[in-house]
Amino acid sequence: MRFALALLALFASPALACSCAGGQDGTRVLHATPAGPLDSWELLLPANARGLLYLAPPGFPHLVGDRDSPHVILKEIPPPIAAGAFSLSKAANLEAMPVSLKRLAHGSGTTQYYLASEKLKKQGEQWVDDVHALVRKHRLRNITAETRLAFGLFRIEPQQGFAEGGAYYFQASVPGAGMLGSRVLVKAGPPVLPAPEGQYRLTLNGLPKRKLLEVARGGMCSETIAALVQELRYELPSAARQYPGLLMFFTEHQFKQAGMAPGSFVERPYYPDMCATSPYGGSVLGPAADIAFIACPADGKPAPHYLVRGRIGMLEMEDELHEMAPLAIPFSRASGPSCRQLRRGVKRAGMVGLSMSYGPNALPSRGREGAL
Repeated sequence: MRFALALLALFASPALACSCAGGQDGTRVLHATPAGPLDSWELLLPANARGLLYLAPPGFPHLVGDRDSPHVILKEIPPPIAAGAFSLSKAANLEAMPVSLKRLAHGSGTTQYYLASEKLKKQGEQWVDDVHALVRKHRLRNITAETRLAFGLFRIEPQQGFAEGGAYYFQASVPGAGMLGSRVLVKAGPPVLPAPEGQYRLTLNGLPKRKLLEVARGGMCSETIAALVQELRYELPSAARQYPGLLMFFTEHQFKQAGMAPGSFVERPYYPDMCATSPYGGSVLGPAADIAFIACPADGKPAPHYLVRGRIGMLEMEDELHEMAPLAIPFSRASGPSCRQLRRGVKRAGMVGLSMSYGPNALPSRGREGAL
C-alpha cells in the first residue's frame, strides 16, 4: 500500500498556475460542428425539429459575481433579444424564411440576477466571496424575470418548418455575441419521434471509489484532493441514439449548502482544472457520462446523504428536458485506499489536501459555463 501511495504522490503533482492554450470562439448555435474553412459550421437536424438552439450571452459584463454563487449583480436591466436578430434562408435560392423566437428554460434555473445600487456602480466590476451578502446589505432588487428575454437559451423556429433533404443558411446578429460562427448551414435529415417520458435513465456506473481526484481550483488552476467519487451514466432510448449530437443533459445535486433552500438541487459540473471546458449541456467526461464527488470525510465521520437527478433530452424537438427521479449516492459503500491513506499521499507530495471547497457544503471553485 505504501508503494501504491508513493506512486500516486509521484504522478499527481499540484498545478500552481494555469496557462490555458488560446483558441478561437466557436458558434453559439448549439450542436453545430466545424465544416472545413474558418467560420464554416454545419448542423444536422431531423426534418421535424421545431428549430435550432442559440445560446445568447449577456451583452455586457457582470458588475459583481463570484464563481460559485447563483447570485449575479448587473449594472442595468438588459434589453430583450428579438426575432429580428436572426435570419434563415433556403440554401438553394436564398429565399428568406420567417422565424419565431422561443425562450427555453434549461438546467436548474437557480441563477438570480439583481440590479446594482448607485454605490456599487461607482465601485466598478469586482469578484467577491459572498454575492448574496451584498444583495442583502444593499437591499438590491431582483431582476431575474426582466432578464429572461435578454440572454440564455433560445430556439429559432422556421414558421414553415424544415423539409427533409433541405438545406438552409442561418445567420445571427446578437449584441455582445460577436460574429465568429454566426453563420451556419443547417441540413434537415430524416424525421425522428421524440423519446417518450420515462425512457431516459440516470444510473450508477458501479459503486463509488475512494481515490485522488484532480479538481479545478481558482488561483491554483487545479488541486488534488482525497475524494469519494461516483461515476454516473445516462441510458438513452433509440430515438436519442439516432441524433446523438443533439443530446443535452444537466446533472443536479442535492446536499447541505449554506444559502440553499432545503431539498433544492443545483448544477455542480466537474472540471479537472480551470482550463477545462465542456459542451453546453454536456460533460468533460464525454457523452452521457458524469460524476458526483465529495472530499473524503474527516476520520470517524460518516459519508453524508447525497442525491443526484438528471435532466436530459433534445430541445430542438421538445420544450423541456426530461427530469429523472432522484438517485441516492452510496458514498458509504466506497472502496479503495482509506481516506487517511489518501490524505497522507496528498501531504507527502506537497499537494493541497482535504479542501472544504469540495465537501458536501460547497460547490467547486469553477465557473458555470460548460477527466478522471
